Amino acid sequence: MRMIFIILFIFLSSNTNGQKSTTIKSTDTIRQVTVIGYKPPIEKSIEQIIDSNIQKWHSNSNLQQLLQLHSNVFVKNYGVSTLSTISIRGSSAAQTAVRWHGININNAITGITDFSTIPVSLFDEYSIQYGSQASNNSLSGGLNLGNKSPTFTKRTQVALAVGYESIENKNIASTCILSTSKISNTLKINYLQGNNRYHFYNADQDRQDTLDHADQIQLGILNDFNFKCSPNQIISLHSWFQKSTRQIPPATFENYSAKNENIESFRNILDWKINQLGPFSFQTKIGLLLENYTYEDSLIFLKTNASLISVPLDIISTYRINHRQWASLELIANHAQLRGPSQASLNRAGLLASYSIDRIFKRINLKTSLQYEVTDVFNLPIAGSILANMKLFSKLHFYSSFSRNYRMPTLNELYYNPGGNIQLEPEIAKNIEGGFQFKHYIPRLSIEADQNVYYRKVDNWIVWYGNAILTPHNILGVNSRGLETNLSFKYQLKTPKYNPQIELIEVEVVNRSIKPNPILTFNLLYAYTLSTTQASHLPNDYSIGKQLPYVPRYQLKINPGYQNANWDIQYIYAYTGYRFVTTDESQWLLPYSTSNIFVSYRLPLLAHQAIRATIRVQNLFSETYQGIIGRTMPGRNYTLGLLYQFH
Repeated sequence: MRMIFIILFIFLSSNTNGQKSTTIKSTDTIRQVTVIGYKPPIEKSIEQIIDSNIQKWHSNSNLQQLLQLHSNVFVKNYGVSTLSTISIRGSSAAQTAVRWHGININNAITGITDFSTIPVSLFDEYSIQYGSQASNNSLSGGLNLGNKSPTFTKRTQVALAVGYESIENKNIASTCILSTSKISNTLKINYLQGNNRYHFYNADQDRQDTLDHADQIQLGILNDFNFKCSPNQIISLHSWFQKSTRQIPPATFENYSAKNENIESFRNILDWKINQLGPFSFQTKIGLLLENYTYEDSLIFLKTNASLISVPLDIISTYRINHRQWASLELIANHAQLRGPSQASLNRAGLLASYSIDRIFKRINLKTSLQYEVTDVFNLPIAGSILANMKLFSKLHFYSSFSRNYRMPTLNELYYNPGGNIQLEPEIAKNIEGGFQFKHYIPRLSIEADQNVYYRKVDNWIVWYGNAILTPHNILGVNSRGLETNLSFKYQLKTPKYNPQIELIEVEVVNRSIKPNPILTFNLLYAYTLSTTQASHLPNDYSIGKQLPYVPRYQLKINPGYQNANWDIQYIYAYTGYRFVTTDESQWLLPYSTSNIFVSYRLPLLAHQAIRATIRVQNLFSETYQGIIGRTMPGRNYTLGLLYQFH
């Protein structure tokens, strides 16, 4: 299978290279400034789109580092060279969907995604959905991964980035985009070799310590091949191979560790789009997801192997009734099966219908969805959602939404041996939220504000408990409520020459005489989350009314910065509040804050070429803190990066 993957990439790259030599002319004088795109309107209840400049700062990092500094999600970091998951609005990791080209890629065995194994450089677009809709099969929202849509113009684009971290980690990432009027192919490769060595004070053993047994190697290869069959028809093949081999270091209360982990995945999605066939549009996606997981602890003679195959199918038909109304019908199905002696499987199929109408009474937009799904294991409830947006003024609109959704138990929760529970029921959630979005542009100043409040009730919350053998049970009812704030200011030090109401996402300057205005920026993210147990089937359960373990009540990020044609300077302050580590709130981890400085300089070279040098200093004041009990994070450390771009 790996050899087939390599041959496919060689064929696609060589085929496109062959066309390049006959299409690129040395007399091209058009490419002075390339406008990449404009910020699209927000249609979902709450969606945060990660800015492309932020992604460049983290081009040598994994996704966990980007999310914990630039979003309102909580990153639960199990330590360097170990698992990293996220929680949105007090949810568990399994209740958050991770979608790649619209397909949920959460591991069908564990139900979660390890964000420490996703390189930022593999994707161009990251968006976070806060809240739930019927179509996302998650209780709390999700994260969307994607790359830019193909332009089908004759061009060649190459980028190469190298990085070094002071904790003795090295990284290299490359991108190659080749396109013609019919074919567009993007190949991205990321390789990380890490030792993860740093010194820290071990409070459990009262000594200065050095993290050891923490080596890791990661390799990611992603290819997006697009073929334009006709002006309104595109066929795409997306392939993503990811391999992570790492040693799991000892916790502070352990003297040694012999734990090793190997994760390997090969994901493929075949996508066929037909746009504007009269009032209809169609899209068909079918995937083949292969995953292998190995965990070994030689100290206790434990070795676990798990292998999985998953085949998702998604067929969407959209009908535009008129310029204000449209409806869609979506067929969703998935086959997931453990490979090995057990051959346990989980099959599901369903229909999702949605209807949207714009400008009711000239001010209200409405979208409704209804989903029905069946499986071969248990019965599922009907899911649905309704989202309303009301535009009061040109700069201010309010929104509210209500949804009922569910999360199915994973193969691990159903069939793990020993401990699986085939009697599990789906987790069921009811969500309600509301808020406002404000956008104001004047010639030099732009202000964007997003404020919302939410309430979610989850029944049949799944918890693992037991003595020698842990078993999952539907034992809890959990209520989550809180508020989130996203505030952004941009002030241009010179009067702009373009319309201030149209915000450019990115302009690639390839002529030194064209320079964007210097800008002062300020961003603030705040989240208050109260996620407590309201009901339990366990007798004398002391968790009633208590905050869920490892869910902080308060999070705050403040990010002032300065940008001009060549320099980008950012300061990021991040605060995380108390996190209880027991269900009865008898033990907790202290709040902590980190200060981080990012500086980058862009040096234009010859026509269409540039080099960007970046330095990041993390945890500037070397604060001692733990992500979870027994895992002390690095003190002050730095990252050096160099990025070469050719357009």
